[in-house]
Amino acid sequence: MMDCPRTNKRCFPLILVILSLTTMSIGQLPGTPIITGRNLTFQGKEGSLTCTSLGGNPAPTVKWFRTAALIDDILDTPKVPNVTRNTYNYTADISYNLAVFECRVHNAVLLSYLSATIVLEVYKEPNTPMLTASSPAVLSGTTNEWTCISTGGNPPPNITMRIGNSQLSTVLQQSAVQQSDNTYTVTSILSWAPNVSFDGRILYCDVQHKDTRGLNDQTASLLLKVIARIPVVTVNQSTYSEITGQSVTLQCTVSSPESILKSVLWIFDNGVSSNNITQSSNVTKYFGISTATPSLTIFNLTSADIGTYTCTATNTVGTGKSNLIITLSVEGNLLKVTIPEPSYSVLIGRGITIHCTVTGTPTQTNVTWRKVVNGVQTNVDINGNGRYSGGTIAAPSLTITNTQNTDEGTYVCYATNIVGTSNSQNTFLEVIGGVPNVTIVASSFEVQICNSITLECTVTAIPVVTSVYWTSNVTGQITNIGPSSNPSKYGGSSTLTPSLTIFNANFSDAGNYQCFANNSIGTGSSQEITLDVQG
Repeated sequence: MMDCPRTNKRCFPLILVILSLTTMSIGQLPGTPIITGRNLTFQGKEGSLTCTSLGGNPAPTVKWFRTAALIDDILDTPKVPNVTRNTYNYTADISYNLAVFECRVHNAVLLSYLSATIVLEVYKEPNTPMLTASSPAVLSGTTNEWTCISTGGNPPPNITMRIGNSQLSTVLQQSAVQQSDNTYTVTSILSWAPNVSFDGRILYCDVQHKDTRGLNDQTASLLLKVIARIPVVTVNQSTYSEITGQSVTLQCTVSSPESILKSVLWIFDNGVSSNNITQSSNVTKYFGISTATPSLTIFNLTSADIGTYTCTATNTVGTGKSNLIITLSVEGNLLKVTIPEPSYSVLIGRGITIHCTVTGTPTQTNVTWRKVVNGVQTNVDINGNGRYSGGTIAAPSLTITNTQNTDEGTYVCYATNIVGTSNSQNTFLEVIGGVPNVTIVASSFEVQICNSITLECTVTAIPVVTSVYWTSNVTGQITNIGPSSNPSKYGGSSTLTPSLTIFNANFSDAGNYQCFANNSIGTGSSQEITLDVQG
C-alpha cells in the first residue's frame, strides 16, 4: 500500500484503480447448478422446479429454458448469501410429457454457461371408454367383433373385457397408438362367437390405469343380443350315380341345439319344375324326411328321379338349407338282347349254337330261352335236356347237340336285370334231313313171262343214302332180294340206281315189292308195288 499524504488529493484516483484491480483478481466461478423437484406429475397439477447455484463472484444468473427457449429468468427472493436460486412454477399439462427443462448458470468469470437438465413425465387419466359392436345383434355361433376404445390417457392403459366375472381377454386383440398430444388411443377388439345362452347378458369393458386411478377401473358396458340359429343342415356328398331300379339314400344331417326342430323337407328340381318331398308325399317311393331321420331314401329309381335335391329343416327361428345341392343321376335301362341271324339251319343229328349277345347296364341277373310252337311260347328246358347247354348269365347262347326234327322252330332269347326283362328278335331253326324219302312212279306193273322189267324207285335223302335194298312178298313170305343175293336175276337196287330190274320174269316173280333206303338217320321205304306176270 502506498502512503499518501492526506492533503494530497491526487492520490485518490490511484487508490481506486488499485482497488479495482484487486477485486478483479479475486473473481469466483459459480457452482454447478442443482435441480430439485419431482420429475413425475399429473395433468393439471401444480409443480415447481428449483435450480440452485452456490457461490460465484460476481453472482451468477440462473435461468430456465425449455427446448432452448427461455421460460424463466427471475431469481428467487429473498436472496440467501452466496446462494443463487430460480424456481420455475408450472401447472402440469400433457404437452409437458417427456419435455426437457434446462437450468443455465453463468457469470463473467465463465467462458460458457453451466447446465443441468431434468425430463418431466406427465401422467393423464384416460377419457371415459367407448364400447361398440360391429352388429347390434349377432347370430348364435357366429363370430362378431366388439370394440372398446380408450383415449386421452398417458401412459397407455390396459383393457380387458368380461361377462360378469368371467374374463374374455384370451380372445382380445389390443393396440396402442400415441397421438400428437402425447396421449394414447388404446383399441381392444374382442372376436367372439357367443351362443344363445349369452342373450341378454352384459358385456363389460374395463380400463385399468393404476397410475392415475389406482384400482378404480373405468368401465363401459353393452347389452348382448344373441339370436338363436336356424337349423344347420349338412350334406357331405353332392353327387350320386345310381342304377335304374335300385334304391338310394341321400344323406343329410340336421343340427338345431338351440331351438326345437319342427320339420324336414326336401326340394326336388328336375330342370323343368320344382317339387317338395315330405314324409307323406309317397310312402312307397320315399322314406325318411323326418326330424329323427332327415335323410331321403328313394326306392325303385327311374329316369324320372334324375335332378337336384336340397335338404331343408325348420325350427322355431326359421328354415335352414343344406350347404350343398345334391345331383342325382340314374343310369341303366332294359338290356339289349341280340340274336345276330334271323335263321339257322342244321343237318339233323348235328350240333348247332344259336348265338345270343346281351349288352347294357345293369347287367343281367337271368337268361332264358323260349321256343314258339304253333304261335305259343314255351320255355326251353335247358337243364332237363342233356342235348341243351348255355342259356346262362355268363354264356347266354343256346347250344343244341344231336339235333332232332323236334328241335326245329322259332327261338327267342330273354335277359333280365333289375330294370326288367327284354328279349331278342325271333330266329328260326331249320333242321334239315331225316330218313330217306323213297317214292315209286306206279303202284302196279305187268310183265310178259320171260321178259325183264324195272320197278322204278327214286330216293332223296339228307344225309346221303348209304344203302338201298328191296323186299318181295310172294305168297305171304317177305324176302330181301337184290343183285347181292342173285346178280343174274336182279339189277339196280343201289345208291346210284335204286330201281329194281328183274330179269327173265316167271310166274314165281309175281307178288308185292317194296323199296328201302338207309342213311345215317334211319331207313325210309316206299309204298308196295304189285307185279303181275302174264304169259
